[in-house]
Amino acid sequence: MEAIIYLPGLGTRLFDQSLESFAYRLKKALDINDSNAANHYEVEFRKVNFGKDNRQESNIATIYTLNGGKRTDIYELFELEYGKNLVDKFENKNIIVRAFLLFAAIILKIPELLFQFIRALLPGGKKKKSTLSLKDVFQFTYAAGLLLMISIFGITLIVSLISYLPDLLTANNIPLPESVNRYILMFRDFINAKFVILFSTLIMLFMPNVKNFLGILATEYVCTIYYLNFGERRQDIIGKLEELAEYIAESRNIKKLDIYSVSFGSIIACDALFPQDGTTSQRLAGVGTLVTIGSPIDFINVYWPRYFSNRAKSNVRLRKWYNVYSMSDILSSNFRYDDKIGEAEYSISEDLLLPTNIPYNIVNTQHNYVLALLFLGGLRANQLYWDDEVYSASCLTNLVLKMKEDGMMK
Repeated sequence: MEAIIYLPGLGTRLFDQSLESFAYRLKKALDINDSNAANHYEVEFRKVNFGKDNRQESNIATIYTLNGGKRTDIYELFELEYGKNLVDKFENKNIIVRAFLLFAAIILKIPELLFQFIRALLPGGKKKKSTLSLKDVFQFTYAAGLLLMISIFGITLIVSLISYLPDLLTANNIPLPESVNRYILMFRDFINAKFVILFSTLIMLFMPNVKNFLGILATEYVCTIYYLNFGERRQDIIGKLEELAEYIAESRNIKKLDIYSVSFGSIIACDALFPQDGTTSQRLAGVGTLVTIGSPIDFINVYWPRYFSNRAKSNVRLRKWYNVYSMSDILSSNFRYDDKIGEAEYSISEDLLLPTNIPYNIVNTQHNYVLALLFLGGLRANQLYWDDEVYSASCLTNLVLKMKEDGMMK
């Protein structure tokens, strides 16, 4: 039996990336691509505790076959759920602090955003580790602009409450110095608080889904920046990953350990497998296959160009790295110097294993780019690797077929 550590992305509230969802889709991909039609695939779930004092918890999915009443276990999938720890610190703060943190995070990135936007406009400036086209850069700049507007709007809305202080005090017969009252009235006229409240009400009434999407995007944007810039929670998450790998080695008769990751989970996987000093634990060094789905590594190479630079050669003994990407998804990576479909041309560093690219394109956005831009289609495309229903088609079929072709899967 083989073990898989599953690292979901951060956008679990936007589309289902749970272990249960992933395991059902992987089971189906294995079943419909098995040359032996007599093999019937099933999956069962449970939870385990691991780590110091068994304080950590992991969901487990076991994929097995039934043939003539005989059960054969094929894979055990262990979920490393890190998203809650990463975003809770931000979500537990009050609305004022959250608005200011979002504002500060975007303001700090404005020079880089403008630089990349201007660079994308110049001819011959693309020989970099990036799959982002001019349209991709423009769409992310647009999205960052929306988030900046939301943060400014939130701060203004909160501060605008001050303008109602004279009315509140007058209603309770509390005198207010004339000079203070005059300044507050000037402030009220300046921000036009009634207009702000009207505008916010219209947003809530007519664009509830966009509001929810941008709210989640804002949370994950801030947490991602703190992780990339300051290593926020990085050691905690990688330490938890190491403990899970140790638990698997101690308690399971496992022939092979792989890591499957989605979106931001692939950043954590690469930080764990290819650290700055090139040295990782013996358990993680034994990982045989890395799978990344919708990985934003190219995106990070654009806006955090030094994040993966100068990484030493890792002691990890990877045999294969499979990278599933979509041309519609501006956050996914093709590890090429252009935005074309083809074989990978570079890895995280020069002496690391090249990914095996697996394109998965189900939507062509070339003919409706304006709509895709307005509704942030390039960011929402991270949801297009599978649908809401577990029986729907998914990118895992392409992955399974390629792994079978390479002899990495029976």
